[in-house]
Amino acid sequence: MIYPLHEVFSKFQNTIKSSDLDGIKKSIKNFMKFEKVDFVSVVAAQKKEMFVYENNINLNFGAKTPSSISISESLLPCQVASISQVDDKLTELLLNSKIKPFDLQFVLVFNAELIKGDVRTLVRKISLVKSDEQGIPEYVLVTFLDVTNTSKSSQVKSDLRYEKLPKDQQVKVNQFEKDVESILKEKVLLTKREKEILKVISQGKTSEEIAKALNISKATVDTHRQNMLRKYDVSNVLELLQKCVLD
Repeated sequence: MIYPLHEVFSKFQNTIKSSDLDGIKKSIKNFMKFEKVDFVSVVAAQKKEMFVYENNINLNFGAKTPSSISISESLLPCQVASISQVDDKLTELLLNSKIKPFDLQFVLVFNAELIKGDVRTLVRKISLVKSDEQGIPEYVLVTFLDVTNTSKSSQVKSDLRYEKLPKDQQVKVNQFEKDVESILKEKVLLTKREKEILKVISQGKTSEEIAKALNISKATVDTHRQNMLRKYDVSNVLELLQKCVLD
């Protein structure tokens, strides 16, 4: 289902200059041609009541009240710090770069436990909708999509989408991308035993051979192997070794 997002602006279009309104609606209409949305909100960046509009289309909140706050409160504790740091950097970029509405879209993939015991992978997309005369953000569009069934991930990932920008803005965007990459670069910690097993795996040994070499059971080797696959969010040993080399 594609949500007719232009209807959102009927809720607060009196706060937008009439000369801007048609352009904003047209931009949103084009934007939504390629967007699938489970939850949408519009943030009024300069107002005390930030969430001007929210609508849950298809996101399962369980017993929680459908809201952006419920989503933020359901983030996995291990991901909160990274997401917070990334969002601070995004705020800094939007405040200081004077990027025009819809010229840039920031995508973040993370996990949330809206229903206890059911960890979901959500894709959040943020786009600037309107800025004031000084280029400071006034309205920001935030959408969420549950992609657990198609591309489940246990890591926080990001993507920045934009076309050609003025040179001064591009410099700031490049720095933003470097900062985000640094924040999200996962430090995977392996136990001493996992490192031993990984070393033998790299030699092409089977689980039986590894078990014999390290004087442990095959079941123990398989358990460690699965734990390492999970830590690196990969599906097989080849990907595991490639990821470890990159790290």
